[in-house]
Amino acid sequence: MKRVVIANFVPIWPAYNGGHRRVFFLARELSHTFDVEIVAPDWHGLSRSTDFSPTLRETRVETEPILRRHVDRLSEIGPLLGDLGYGLHWQKAQRYQAVLTRLVEEADAVVTTHPYSIYALEAARGARDIPLVFDSQNFELEQKRELINGHTDVLKALYDLEAHALRISDKAFACSEADRKNYIREYGVAPDHIALIENGVDARSTPVLSPSDRSKLRTELGLNGLVTIFGGSYHVPNFSAVDAILEAAREAPDVTFLMLGTICDYQPLAEAELGNLRRLGRVSEKAKWMAFALADVGLNPMTQGSGTNIKMHDYAASALAIASSEFGARGVPLAAGIDYHQVEPGDLGPWLLEQAGRGDLQALREMGAKAREQILRHSDWSAIGKLYVEEFQALLA
Repeated sequence: MKRVVIANFVPIWPAYNGGHRRVFFLARELSHTFDVEIVAPDWHGLSRSTDFSPTLRETRVETEPILRRHVDRLSEIGPLLGDLGYGLHWQKAQRYQAVLTRLVEEADAVVTTHPYSIYALEAARGARDIPLVFDSQNFELEQKRELINGHTDVLKALYDLEAHALRISDKAFACSEADRKNYIREYGVAPDHIALIENGVDARSTPVLSPSDRSKLRTELGLNGLVTIFGGSYHVPNFSAVDAILEAAREAPDVTFLMLGTICDYQPLAEAELGNLRRLGRVSEKAKWMAFALADVGLNPMTQGSGTNIKMHDYAASALAIASSEFGARGVPLAAGIDYHQVEPGDLGPWLLEQAGRGDLQALREMGAKAREQILRHSDWSAIGKLYVEEFQALLA
């Protein structure tokens, strides 16, 4: 069985966010055909391996304090720049680089799941003639441009890093058509160099409660009336979405707003004093899916970002009705007015008031069921993984 080594700049298990889940589930699908090892530096001083199956494992390697200091200094420029810190100072991770090099010596193909591992992976590959794949999750130059505002040297370093990942790779994947077009425009790469591997969800394993169980649990938890949910990480594009949700929460005091994930650390949300707001914070996967199953409407008032919003897939897999901006639904196989409600951020409060005033949630549930059918058909990781495997089979033929 041929081996694929996947390099990421952070461990991906437990999969706390959409990016982690993309890496894990695509690796899982790949492991049905190949032997797959994910390898990442561990920022908490741990070295260990986890076997998910005989053909899928993750290895984490303790990082040196000097690397963490470099990363922390770059993070002072703006939040969420630690990944670029690793991309620029990867040589300081000597223990990790030694393990990565050893694993790559036995690999038939290698993957960087963001551009940030490209230099380390290129060094580990050395003169070996094996395919190198760049699996992109976002158009990073655009995603981080505002964070790096005023630091032209840092912005150039990110440009050079992302450009290098695209140009040196034997194949690149984008998770949305918009990102694919941006790569072609910004970096001048050939269109046939970048394939589209969209984001997905483990829809077939997503729990959907029976109406009676759902009603009983909601009563026990004191969830009455219309219940909405927003799940997201502490990620700049989510900030403006939360601002819109907080405004909607003030406009619709009888609607319950559940907030899920590390986005609860966002200061305006953490400090908001609203009786209809419940901050759940970071929770286990099981608790996350249970929260989705108990809600009526998934909120996605996004106005910025790259790639696609994986929360749309999560909501639909849970058979939630979805209120999303047009931008938030980009690249997702759901039709406005049929599979989700298109609601722009400024209209969210009035729309929720209208839904709550009707007092009949059946229409919302019917739309949620339609969305789930679409996601099962087009966006389950088993369907997306088939395309992913085919790309690797072509590379290794």
